[in-house]
Amino acid sequence: MFSQYFLLACITGLAGYLLYTMLWYVYLKKRGIGFKRTLLATLSGGTYLGFSLNSAVGFLVKVRLLGTDYWYTFGVGLLAMTTEYVSGLTLIAILEKDIAAGIVAVMLASTIISERVAYIIAHSRIHPVKFRERFDKTYRGWKEARGGGSSVLLAFLVGTAMIFTNAATLVS
Repeated sequence: MFSQYFLLACITGLAGYLLYTMLWYVYLKKRGIGFKRTLLATLSGGTYLGFSLNSAVGFLVKVRLLGTDYWYTFGVGLLAMTTEYVSGLTLIAILEKDIAAGIVAVMLASTIISERVAYIIAHSRIHPVKFRERFDKTYRGWKEARGGGSSVLLAFLVGTAMIFTNAATLVS
């Protein structure tokens, strides 16, 4: 009835989504938020409402379901996205021997590892006070969500597994 490739694509797609949720969980676990609650938030707030209404409404629902403040959740979202980019660019740099992808991956990874330097550089370039206040709140959320080095390392490993799973979905 269905092609074996369709079933494989469904399985790897589901695995990729669970890894995406795991990436969020890595950054949320220090706040005591469990995987089940994170999965509920990513499914309902991030996916369903994000696609059916718009991403802003989906994000607000995700904040409510997680029970965190807006800026912390925003920081988690930025970290998850940056981790995905770093993982993907690192794999491209290694597998395709692409120096440009490697340089961009190192630059993005450095903003996660030593975010204070990136904050100082970017903060000096923001002039309107309203934007600077939002940038400061985003930075505080990012810094709190980032946690220690073990969270970042685990997030990179989960991000790399997610990239491989997504590639397998596309190949199947």
